[in-house]
Amino acid sequence: MACYHPLTAWYGDHNRTDKKIVFNEHYAAHRLLTLTLPCGQCWGCRLEGSRQWAIRCVHEASLHEDNCFITLTYNPASLPENGTLVKKHFQDFMKRLRKKFPNKKIRYYHCGEYGDKNLRPHYHAIIFGLTFDDLILYKVENGENLYTSVILEKIWGMGFATVGSVTFRSAAYVARYIMKKVNGQNKKAHYERVDPETGEIIDLQPEYTTMSRRPGIASGWYDKYKNDVYPSDNLHLNGKTFRPPKYYDRMYEHESPEEMEKIKALRLKNMKIHAKNNTPERLKVREAVKIAQTKSLIRTV
Repeated sequence: MACYHPLTAWYGDHNRTDKKIVFNEHYAAHRLLTLTLPCGQCWGCRLEGSRQWAIRCVHEASLHEDNCFITLTYNPASLPENGTLVKKHFQDFMKRLRKKFPNKKIRYYHCGEYGDKNLRPHYHAIIFGLTFDDLILYKVENGENLYTSVILEKIWGMGFATVGSVTFRSAAYVARYIMKKVNGQNKKAHYERVDPETGEIIDLQPEYTTMSRRPGIASGWYDKYKNDVYPSDNLHLNGKTFRPPKYYDRMYEHESPEEMEKIKALRLKNMKIHAKNNTPERLKVREAVKIAQTKSLIRTV
């Protein structure tokens, strides 16, 4: 996935800061190399981030016999004051979930976000190592079955909940919270609300994500299958070929730094071959096309 607004950086050994890579040319003392780096904020970078998390979630799920994709919403009585996300609500839910299933080794990847239509806070999560045995079919959405679970709703305790399957699509659905999050100069205004009665300015909790760590998501998959990913520098999922997530790159670089340098050199060579498709003019067109394509990924919650 391309970055549509790449940044120019300079690499050197004796920059005026302690960092070898700087983004201000005046701080680049002895420039060894001019770099083009992804901005991390554009549509392309955010889609790439969600793709990498989706791959890792599918790989993590393959290590467990049971997994599920859940959505947790609030009923009117439990809706947080001012309609904000509350991190502690999901944290407490996970504590209750683990207490209910003490013999299960539960891991998770989750996000908190606001609905596209009504802006109501809710949570999506991929739960690894657990599913529910009281599922009742609720509806079929985009070809996927969604279920209700009395057990899950009792553990959540704040409203309606659904259960689905863990697929690349559902994992990407959770990871695409990043497409909504507002950063930079517009962040403060976007997450401010004014209480109509008191006039008080209220700060909403921005969209966020948390996940199991130590080890990281899909660390076990990498340990088992890294030789299928490197040095070929690709992996296969659902009949498609993908570049490895950066998380895998970091682990491989720690284990085999010389081999990783060769892979990076080959990536740079391939990038230069496709330079004509990455001019500012072409990137602008490609960005518009990609935004139009992905705007169809509308949330239903």
